[in-house]
Amino acid sequence: MGKPTPPMGHRALVAVARGDDRYDLRESRWGGEDLSLPGPGATDPLVADVPGDRVLPDHADPWRYEALFVVRSAVASYRVRPLGWCVRPPIRGAIVAVDPAADCEFRTWFRATKSVLGDCVDAGLLDERVAQSYLEGRLRVAYPARGYTFG
Repeated sequence: MGKPTPPMGHRALVAVARGDDRYDLRESRWGGEDLSLPGPGATDPLVADVPGDRVLPDHADPWRYEALFVVRSAVASYRVRPLGWCVRPPIRGAIVAVDPAADCEFRTWFRATKSVLGDCVDAGLLDERVAQSYLEGRLRVAYPARGYTFG
C-alpha cells in the first residue's frame, strides 16, 4: 500500500512591502482558502526585492495561486483567477479585490460565468480569445478587477 496523497493546498502569494515600491515575496500553501493572511511561520520565502510592477507578470501565476496578499501598512487581499482555459503562455490572469464576507458569492459567480463560456468554446460557438476577453470585461464590470499577463 502506497503513501496517502497529501491534501491539495490553496496557495497564496504574499507580497511584503520593503519601501520604494519593492517587495519580498512569500508563498503559503493554505492562505488562499479563505482570504485570511497566513502567519509568518506559515509562509516560505520565494524571492526578495522584486519591483512592484514585476510582481504580477513574473510571479502571480493564476494557475498556481488562489489569492494574493499585499502587505503594506495595511493588508490588501485579492482573489487570483486565470481568465483562459489552457495553461499555455502567455497566460491572462486577473486579481480581484473581494471582501472576505462576499468571497463565496464571487467564487460562485466566477466559476459559473467561466463554465458557461467554456461550454460555448467547446461547442464551437465562441473562439477562446473572444470568450476570454468577454470574461475579463464582465469581471471588471461586476468586481474591482485588474487583468494582467503572466509569463
